[in-house]
Amino acid sequence: MNCPKRKLHEVHSYQETFKPGEYTNARPKVMREIFQKVKEGDSACAWDANIFNEFWGNGKVVASLGNGMISNEDKEEVQKHWDDSGLKDALHLLTLEPEKLQWDVYEKIDEILQKLTTKHYILATVRLIATLQPRLFSMTVNPKSLDDIVANFKQDGIDFDYEGYERVSSKDEVLETLRRSHLIQTFLIQEYQDDFIYDLGDVTGALANLNKN
Repeated sequence: MNCPKRKLHEVHSYQETFKPGEYTNARPKVMREIFQKVKEGDSACAWDANIFNEFWGNGKVVASLGNGMISNEDKEEVQKHWDDSGLKDALHLLTLEPEKLQWDVYEKIDEILQKLTTKHYILATVRLIATLQPRLFSMTVNPKSLDDIVANFKQDGIDFDYEGYERVSSKDEVLETLRRSHLIQTFLIQEYQDDFIYDLGDVTGALANLNKN
């Protein structure tokens, strides 16, 4: 039987899904500070060490990436070549138009980081971009967590673009993760009519775990 699709906000209200965490209130300030540092074009040595760590997912406020975080050795290499690698300039471009998708810039950022580091830090790369463009991308960056969110949508009969989400458009894992993240984030903003964009990191975490109990 084909049942009518349901609206997310009617099935799971914002009040239900928004579960404030320990660092929820501190997150907007930290993310804005990161954004400003990148927009002003500061060299890596001019950053506060804690804020720089937060940018890379090595902190607590923006949310740790766990096993996906960049190693200290690789982070030091990135810091060393922050200016001359082109990374600082590429990230700066995102702050000039933070609500515009810039796939060529994302690809360039990914390429630069792969050259500077010893492995492909997919989650850390996606987090860098999402932190600067939070209206476009979810702060939940793990592909499995994104898939869990969509699986829960499907289980609950939510009206969502499943075909678009499941369609693979790029072999690059960073770009594909960003594409799927963008579909989810824009959907959540539309459903919840939410201007509290920094809270959605807690919302997506809750949505990923909805049907696990």
